[in-house]
Amino acid sequence: MHTAIDITYVAVPHHPHGEASRVDAHQARSLHEGRLMRLANVTGVGIGRDDHSGQDVIVVFVTHRVPRDRLRDEDVVPDTLDGVPVRVLAIGEVDAENDGT
Repeated sequence: MHTAIDITYVAVPHHPHGEASRVDAHQARSLHEGRLMRLANVTGVGIGRDDHSGQDVIVVFVTHRVPRDRLRDEDVVPDTLDGVPVRVLAIGEVDAENDGT
């Protein structure tokens, strides 16, 4: 089971292949989140800020990084979505916790 994680901003490492955004990162996330959540190992999708350029990016949280050549083509996270850079961040397994309410 995948759990959507709503992250507003996360500092992420600089990616040297950034390009100018054609749409807002929030719009791109909204347009693509459903498809991204169906990819192998994806546990969440958020918006972050590149720590070098300051540009907004889409952050795809995964359980663990897998070399691109070991993924099926349909499970590869794209480098950009609608001109917005995409970063992959390995965070391990995500478990829902009961807050006691």
